[in-house]
Amino acid sequence: MKSTIIYDGNCNLCTTFVKLLETIDRGERFCYLPMQQVETLLHLGIDPAEMEQGVILLTDKTKYQGMKAIEQIGELLPGFDRLVTIYNQIPGVKPLSYSSYAWVKDHRYQLFGQCQTYESIYPFCDTSCPTPL
Repeated sequence: MKSTIIYDGNCNLCTTFVKLLETIDRGERFCYLPMQQVETLLHLGIDPAEMEQGVILLTDKTKYQGMKAIEQIGELLPGFDRLVTIYNQIPGVKPLSYSSYAWVKDHRYQLFGQCQTYESIYPFCDTSCPTPL
């Protein structure tokens, strides 16, 4: 079963990240849902206000959010899991990345601008992607 990445489809940084993942993964592990699809989020039991805390990754077992979601995405991508292992071993990097993520999340539109809602070429669908526990 694929994991679902819920992202800000109006954020240039977020959509660039999704496009990069689409190129790397080619829809094998992930499907994507922009947070602007409020009805679908509500159907999944996710309050749209949760998106203020950053990207969400839904796996068949767990929901991750923010920098933890980014780490888990790296863990799920072949070859990138080694980078996550190295990242976890460097003292001080993890707390710095969490605080940096929080700051960028809160200033993403000012830093990277906004765009029209990006719809992934590997969109969320109820049959191949997990729903929250």
